[in-house]
This record gives sequence, C-alpha cells and structure tokens, in this order.
Amino acid sequence: MQYCLGKIKRIENGTEKDTVEADCRTATATSTSWTNLRLTASNMQFEAEWETSFQPSMPSTQYYINSYSIGVIAASADWRMERGNTTIQTGTLTCKWNSPNSPNTAMQNCTENVMIPEEPQHGDRLHFTTKATNGGYVKLNNYDYSWTPIRTHYYTGREVSHSAHFTFDFHDPYHCSTRGNCTDVMLERGQAITKNGDITLRWSGWRDDDSGIGEYEYEVFKLRPFGDVLGMRGLSPVPGQTGTVGAATSQANIHLTEPGVYSIVLTVDDGCGPNDGNFVITRRFLIYDDNSTVQADTSGHHPMWAESASNVTGRVWQTNLQDAMGNGPQVTISWPDHFCNELHKHNKFLNAIEEHPSPILPGYEELTGQPPATRSREAIPNVNTILLFQTDWAVDHQGGRSLSSPPGNWQNVTDMTLQRQSRDVPREDGDTVRFWVRAYDVMSNFADDYVTIHVDSSPPVIEDIFLSRGGVNTSAVHHSQDLDKMTVVFTAYDDHSGLHNIHWELHDMADPTVVHGEGQVAVRRPSTIHPECTPPFCTCIPKDEECYFRNYEFSPDKNKMNISEGTQCHDYYIIITVTNNAMLQTQERFQNFTCVDLPNDFLCDCGSSTWPYASQSMPPWQIALITVLCLGVTIAVVVIWAMRYASKKDKYKIEPPRISDENIEFTNMYTERTSGLVELKQNPGVRPELPTEAPQAPQVPLKALKETGPNKTKTMGNRSAHRLPPME
Repeated sequence: MQYCLGKIKRIENGTEKDTVEADCRTATATSTSWTNLRLTASNMQFEAEWETSFQPSMPSTQYYINSYSIGVIAASADWRMERGNTTIQTGTLTCKWNSPNSPNTAMQNCTENVMIPEEPQHGDRLHFTTKATNGGYVKLNNYDYSWTPIRTHYYTGREVSHSAHFTFDFHDPYHCSTRGNCTDVMLERGQAITKNGDITLRWSGWRDDDSGIGEYEYEVFKLRPFGDVLGMRGLSPVPGQTGTVGAATSQANIHLTEPGVYSIVLTVDDGCGPNDGNFVITRRFLIYDDNSTVQADTSGHHPMWAESASNVTGRVWQTNLQDAMGNGPQVTISWPDHFCNELHKHNKFLNAIEEHPSPILPGYEELTGQPPATRSREAIPNVNTILLFQTDWAVDHQGGRSLSSPPGNWQNVTDMTLQRQSRDVPREDGDTVRFWVRAYDVMSNFADDYVTIHVDSSPPVIEDIFLSRGGVNTSAVHHSQDLDKMTVVFTAYDDHSGLHNIHWELHDMADPTVVHGEGQVAVRRPSTIHPECTPPFCTCIPKDEECYFRNYEFSPDKNKMNISEGTQCHDYYIIITVTNNAMLQTQERFQNFTCVDLPNDFLCDCGSSTWPYASQSMPPWQIALITVLCLGVTIAVVVIWAMRYASKKDKYKIEPPRISDENIEFTNMYTERTSGLVELKQNPGVRPELPTEAPQAPQVPLKALKETGPNKTKTMGNRSAHRLPPME
C-alpha cells in the first residue's frame, strides 16, 4: 500500500473547518494520533484515503495462455469508535467491490468518508483499517476438450491492511504542584527584583496523562501602564526574547536591557499539537532596574519638618523638654511625599497587573505576594514609590556641629503611610536634635535626609531696669517736657536661643488701656564695627555660635506720644516685652515712673468740684490714692504754718510742739492748732500775727529705705532700682 491516511474533520454547512490526520502508511501505527477537536454528532466526519496497486512480474507468455489480468480486485476501510471497552459506532467504507474478473491493474486510489453520529468525549478512540486485495484470472487454451476450448482460472489473492487510530484528548496539561506536593518548579525566573539583565528561565514537573507534553514556548513582554494598572494589551514580545523548545528541554536564557516590569509567559502544549493542541499558560513577573535612584525633594514643594517644633519659629525650635525616663513630649517628624523614585512613579512599576489576554488557570500565576520574595499581580504597597522608612536621631549641645552622620540606630517606621514618626528624645535647653529619615524603594535603593531642631523651653530674662536722665540715675521724670530726655536702661538675654526682638509700651496709670507710646529696641549683635563679645556683656548660644549683647536702653520720643501738657497728678508705667528666637516671651512692668506738671492753683484744683481725678472713668483705688495725696499736701502746709506761728511770741503762751528729727507727729500738730483756736475764741479782738516769710521745712536727714513688701526700692549708690509687682 503506497499511501494511507485517516482524517477526522469538522464540517459546517458542507464546508470543512478543522481537520486532524492519522498516518497509516505503516502496516500498524505504533502510536495513536491525539486530537482535541471538539465535534458534535452532526459535524463529525471520518475520511480515509489510501492508494494501492499490484504489479506482478509475469514470465514470457506461453502458447497455452490465452489471456490474463492480475491486479487489485477489492478495496475498503473498516472503522469503529470505542468508549472505554465498548464499541459505540462501527462501519465500512467500500472503495472497490470484490471483482476478480476485473482487477485494477493500475493504481487503486480510494477516498471515502462517512458522517459519524456521535459526539466524542475525552478518551474516545476511533480505529480504522484500510484494506486492499489483489487477484485476477488467467485463460488457458484447452486443446484436450473441444467443447470448452478456453478455461478460466482465478487467482487466490492476498489482502493487505494498514491500521491507525485517533484518541480524543480534551484535558490540558498540568503541573504536578497543582495536584500534589511535588517540589518541581513551574517557572523559575530567579530574583523577582533584580539589577541583572541576564536571566535563566527554568521549568520542570509538567505532566499530561494522555497525549503527553508536546513542546514549551516562552515569551517575554515589557508591561506598560494602562490607567492605574500594568498590562500587555496589543503588545508584542521583546524582540529576540522568545523561543519554542521540545518536551525534553527545561530551560532557556533571556537578556533584558531596559528597566521595567516584565511578564515572562510559558505556554505548555500537549501532544495534540502542534499549535492547536491543549495547552496551559503560566507566567511570572520581575522588575529589572539597574540605574534609577531615590531622591529627596529639593524644590520645597514636599518639605520635611519637625512637626513637634514650634510653628511660629518655622519649625526650628522645640519648646519642650524630655528627661531620660521619657517624661515629656516626643519629637515628631513629618515628610509627606518628600522621597520618590521618579522612574518607578512615572512608569507605575508598583501598580497592579491586569489579567493575561488568555485566561490563566488558578495556581499558574502569582496573584499575591510581595517583594523581596516575589513580584505578583497585586500592587506593591508603597508611599510615593517608597516601601520602607527608617529613622535615627542624635543630640548634642554644640548647635549640631558634631552631628555629621547618623549613629546607626535605625528603626523601621511602623505605619509608613503616615509619613511621620515620633521618637523619645531626651533633651534640655540649648540642645540640638538631628533627626534622620531613610527611604527605600523596591530595588533597595535608598536616600537619607534630616531635620535639625534646637531646644529652648525657657523665656528670656529681663532685669536691672532703671531710669537715667542726663547720665544720672533716677526713678521719676518731673515734667512731661522731660520725657525725651529720659533713658530706660535694662538688661535682656537668653542663653539658649538668643533674642528675637524687644518692644516697649508707655501706659497710663489712670487707664492702663491707654498706650501713650511704643517702640522697638534693636537686638544688638556683634558686627564688623563691634566684633567683640565679652562676657558678661555678651552671650553666645550653641546654635551657629550666634552672639547677642545683654545691655539695652531706649529714650521715648515725646513728639511721637500722645501726652498733653499740664497734666496734673499723672503717673505712667512702662512694659518691656522681650521675645527670644524660640518665640517665648518675658514681660516686665516698670512702675516707678512719675511725670508731674504742677500749675500755681494746684491746691485749688485738687479740691475743686472739677478735679479731673473725680472722673467716673477712674478706678476707685486711683481716686482714693490721689485724694490721700491732696490731703497730705494740705496737712503739710497747715503744719508748717503752725510751726511758724508758735515760734513768734510768748504772749500766746502756746507751747510749740516738738518736732523730732525723724518725722512730724500729726497728733501734736493737731493739739497745738486746737489750743490756738481756743485762744482766739477767748480774745476775739486779737488776731495772731501772720508770718511774713514762708516757713522753712525742717532739715530731716533721709535714711536708706529698707525693702518693704512687694513694692521694693533697692538702694544702689546714687540710684535706686525699682521692682513693681507683676501686672494684674
């Protein structure tokens, strides 16, 4: 038999759509022809094609041979369809009926088909056998029998047959790990996160219990963003990184040159192929990047700052302390989106990966899993492409000049999505804290950045306030015209953060809400003109070794204050406010500052009904104080007059009271004055002689005043420094 072929076809509307063949040129096929052709009872056709001929070698013709013919006298094909051990369909295709009288001495070509009314199931088999029988005749001249001069003899021929069969296989290949605890690797691509572009792919453990493994095909795709996911829609494989290998091959090499997220697809075909067999797809992902870096923002759009530091200081000064036991607030640092890998962000390296265009069975791709173990389809949790934050800190008392590098006590940030961290940092005033943050991307690239803050929890100091006029220390100004000749001298400093500004205000004692004037005092620092900073007149803080002078003074400008001339019984006080660089303030009130203008009719005015301090707008205590002052002046005048009168003549026989060197006893004065009034009543015609000269005040030596109560006056040589009680 020169040619033999069996075919199973899918016929739709009389048109052949799909075909699978089984070669039967050998007498008996050594293996089946596997097919996964999906057929129904209405479109399954079996067709057999075979060719056979018989060309005998004949001896030279003898005289008694009349004629002969030898060839193929019969040709047919038997088929049967089995399911398990049962034959469910059978039949014969006849190409040439048995006819020994007309053998085909040429080539016998046979093509026969039949529709099989059965829908194949997995494991069904279709067997077929093509057959051909040779034979013929020879006619002899029978010279012995005249009545039958020619006799016909038929040859007994031989039958040849070739067989083959189809087996239906509708099951895909599988990997042993999906059906048991095998240790073979479905697809190994090495490290999922790599900076090495030379990759070796390995696989093993693939099975097909029916047709067996046919071949392996590998393809490499560079994924690209589609919205918020990575995918391979319409993409072609990376040029030069594909291949098809036989069932005995278990590895292949690929080479990557561009950073990106790659999908490696392995298609496993069974023996029903090639090309149209059953198959299963598996794929793995990897990130290849050999040159990107993590950067810290330098544009200022995404700053890093000390959240716990004072906002009004630009987050430079921490205004609270913590001891070694952790008592006190923590230091908190924030860095929202301060770190980033721009290549990863732009190309969405860490986003989720969408489904393969051909569905992949569960278990054949990594749906979940995180670096560094793998790169799966799920998104990699990150904050602006950063996967891990670590923090470290150090403290010195030298303004940070010794904090050149982190000490190495890195701690992972527990919740990286917050992009902030609070740490216990023992500290005291004058310390400098440096807080480092380290950010890692998926490739384990990292970048460091730090924040430096300085510590000051104490307000500045104001002390030694006094007045100076014409170079002479004093405690009062006696005329409003002299305000611009007055100088307020004081000391202000802060040893931890230095001074930021100094402000003063002149308030009215009668109405503290009235501010008669205010101004700023420039903070003095060493300069090219005055470069020296000599203690105790100058102080240098740890931060940047900044130095500040301590002694300050200012003179109010009367022209810029709203004080009217001729004000009577008028007191003022000054408030000095000093702010340090940590924006902490100290405020001192200097109250022993009196400005008095005395008109000639002061006594009358003080006792008149129009006396200005009787205003209802004045507080009661001020009215009482001014009333006492006026009464005191009046009593002093009466006493002086009485002393002068008592020294004139004895005729009045009034014993003058003794005035001690220490004070004036008002009780004696009152008694003397009463005696004089009695005499006047007894001698109404006699008037006492009035003094012609102003009485002289007794020369009473002043002693140094002792500190009494909260309103103190401290004797200081030729000047007195006054401290007043704090403002209510």
